[in-house]
Amino acid sequence: MTEVFEQFYDRLVMVLDIPLGWMLYCGRDLPLVLLAAGTAFAMLLLRKRVSDQEFLGRCAGDRDTLRRRIREAKKAGDKELLQKLRAAAARVSLKMMRREGRPLLVSLLPIMLLAAWAYARLGHYPPQSSVPIAVSADFDPVLAGTVVYMLPEAGVTATGGWVQIAENVELAGGEAVARAEWLLVFAGRKEPYLLTVRGGGESADLSVILDRRTYRVPERFYPGVITAVRIHLAERRFLGILPGIEKLMIPPWMLAYLLLAVPFYLLFKKILRVH
Repeated sequence: MTEVFEQFYDRLVMVLDIPLGWMLYCGRDLPLVLLAAGTAFAMLLLRKRVSDQEFLGRCAGDRDTLRRRIREAKKAGDKELLQKLRAAAARVSLKMMRREGRPLLVSLLPIMLLAAWAYARLGHYPPQSSVPIAVSADFDPVLAGTVVYMLPEAGVTATGGWVQIAENVELAGGEAVARAEWLLVFAGRKEPYLLTVRGGGESADLSVILDRRTYRVPERFYPGVITAVRIHLAERRFLGILPGIEKLMIPPWMLAYLLLAVPFYLLFKKILRVH
């Protein structure tokens, strides 16, 4: 099932490259800006199309009027009127919330597609030839202390050797795995490299492409003794400095995207006059 999903994901990303791939030619930071702006603009166009803008506009006007009257009631110290105005404002907000379901559902699929593409294309910087790159493999904990190896590949140099000893590692969630790491240097070539890791009587592959504007999905998961193989690529950080939030599992590219998308959404909302 995992292999089928990964194949589907790879094909989906290649299809999305057709309308979105041009952004990869815009430097390191501009693609995130363009993606955030494009997402905000598209969401607002969809919202304007599928929502009852006339009704929401009237509600927004009523809400602004009630807020003004609530401030006046507070200044006047009229508690009874204040209570009535707050109840009316709550009813208006509830009416508006009931109309939010359809725009959210319509926006959900485009957002998911954009997120899928961004993870595969904007999460990391593509690997380059002649630059040392770490590759690791996770195994069932029972293989800790045993010999595992990677098959030698033409054009690839393993600076620490192809044979490694799997060592116990505790993951963030407390789960234990046996992990082995290799430091590899790739020679430049057009064809992808296929790395094959073996251990515990099983093997797992990871495809690597170099010197391009794209990269293959940097990690693969498996259901057997070998549980994962990953290439450790440099994470894309906006302006080279913005980190992610590891505790919330928000990578740097996603945090930058969210911080950019919100102000773009508010700006375009005013320009397009969307309620």
